[in-house]
Amino acid sequence: AGGHVGAFEDHCGAAVRECREEVGVEPSADELYYLGGRSLENPAGVCQRVFQHFYLWVCPLRLEDFTLTPEVSGFVEVELEDFIALLERDRDSIRAKVRHAAESKSVKATEITWEFIGKYSEGILDGFLRSLYAIRHYLDTGDINLEIWNSPRNE
Repeated sequence: AGGHVGAFEDHCGAAVRECREEVGVEPSADELYYLGGRSLENPAGVCQRVFQHFYLWVCPLRLEDFTLTPEVSGFVEVELEDFIALLERDRDSIRAKVRHAAESKSVKATEITWEFIGKYSEGILDGFLRSLYAIRHYLDTGDINLEIWNSPRNE
């Protein structure tokens, strides 16, 4: 889930609200692990200068547990290492499970290709990849490494 921080709202509160509004699940603020943040200039985007904050919620959920809202057209589940390999361009496609709004009750197997992911700007892709490195680091060590956001991209 993602979105803007509202007036008089902190970024953790915004993360909780966006999860509730966009996907119908609501973590408590103390369940979220702050992975880090960074500024992003995205000349092609609607919001061209933003500061992104990334959180991890360690909670077992199935694709069926999420609510499809008008802001969300579907959900995709991928293996962490597979998605990293796709973003690093080590793989051309990966296996995934998907649940689309048009077929809201069913989960189907699919392939995610670089052509689909490559539509995002370089800055957005870099944010995806760094957040995945941060998640991998947390799962491997139990620690948060904020330096991931400042280091060269191959952690």
